[in-house]
Amino acid sequence: MRPLDLANRYRGEEFALILPDMDCDSACMVAEEIRCAVMGLQIAHGAMGAGDHVTLSVGVASQIPGGADGSPDRLLGAADEALYVAKRLGRNRVICAERVLAEIAALDREAVAIPSPFRRKMVL
Repeated sequence: MRPLDLANRYRGEEFALILPDMDCDSACMVAEEIRCAVMGLQIAHGAMGAGDHVTLSVGVASQIPGGADGSPDRLLGAADEALYVAKRLGRNRVICAERVLAEIAALDREAVAIPSPFRRKMVL
């Protein structure tokens, strides 16, 4: 991590990483490195119905401060939506909010069935 980077727990099982001055592609590379590091730890998953080991699903979003609709809520919402797409597409993956449709289209070309989205409560 760099001196201005911030990692913090956000809600129950979720974490937020704030990576200033980093574009979405670079942030996705960081997220993928973290995902692979967690996989390498082989942490036993104790929950019923879960896999043998803890995995990481990651939603990444970026914005230019001061840009159109550059509110923190928009950024957080985009990252949250990308996270839920990652979970719907099979978990244990990194999804960038800017490329959600491309990720789904790539899976469609592979003829993978995509589970339908589930209803979520909106938090205001």
